[in-house]
Amino acid sequence: MMKNFSRPRFFPSIKKTVVVCLVLLFVLSHPQASSCAASSMRIVSLAPNITEIIYALSLDANLVGVTSFCDFPPQAKSKPSVGGFSNPSIEAVLRAKPDVVLMASEGNPLATYRKLQNLGLKIHIFNAMTIKELPAAIEDIGNSLGATQRARDMAASIRARIGVIESKARMRRKATAVFIVQTEPLIVAGSGSHIDEAMKMLNLVNIADKTAGKYPKFSWEEIAKRDPKIILIASHQDGMARIKKKLSYSRAIRNSYVLDVGERFMRLSPRIIDAIEDLEKSLQKIR
Repeated sequence: MMKNFSRPRFFPSIKKTVVVCLVLLFVLSHPQASSCAASSMRIVSLAPNITEIIYALSLDANLVGVTSFCDFPPQAKSKPSVGGFSNPSIEAVLRAKPDVVLMASEGNPLATYRKLQNLGLKIHIFNAMTIKELPAAIEDIGNSLGATQRARDMAASIRARIGVIESKARMRRKATAVFIVQTEPLIVAGSGSHIDEAMKMLNLVNIADKTAGKYPKFSWEEIAKRDPKIILIASHQDGMARIKKKLSYSRAIRNSYVLDVGERFMRLSPRIIDAIEDLEKSLQKIR
């Protein structure tokens, strides 16, 4: 007499494993399926550098609110404004109906954070204050917004490029320099600023690194006295003409070592790596 054999007990688990594997295979071969949540997420950015990162991660379609200072890329200026960087409108943020609000720990007021938190809004804080912290901060944003792999790739690229910059810079002699943020009143990049960090990466000795504050007021007389070999300036109206007038006898003026590095240095975003690389190329021509 033939016996009736029941199905092995492990068959359901095998079937479940096969189903899981098929689902995983589909997700891996269709990356858009894993970013469905991100595609519908409504984002408000309260800092210009964060807005730049969102665009760099190709999440700009999700932006429903930015500050009036978010001007790069140029398309960002067409996004709905929720007010200033240091004084955003809470009402405007609420009208945007965001799923998440991105804020910077340096620049956005703590009072704004508390108000939005008390209203029950989800908030992501961008904590990077240095260039070396930028890659990890980008990865955090990517994880928060459903763009994990794109953020990882960007962070890895930034880390590698920083390594190349530092390697090239070590091959040059140190040179004294000052970075002029604005000329009226005269503000320079001081110790602890990400600009000072960039200068160190490039083997530049910041003549203002012993002053108090990240962006201290300075005097033209002090710059003339310390006579840095190189003067760096962020682009602004009439800045170059004023420098040449105030420091006409300095060696940087005499040797034409006054470099307009543009505004990319001012924001802790992926563009600052482009700016450092461009400056490194310019420094190669200085002997």
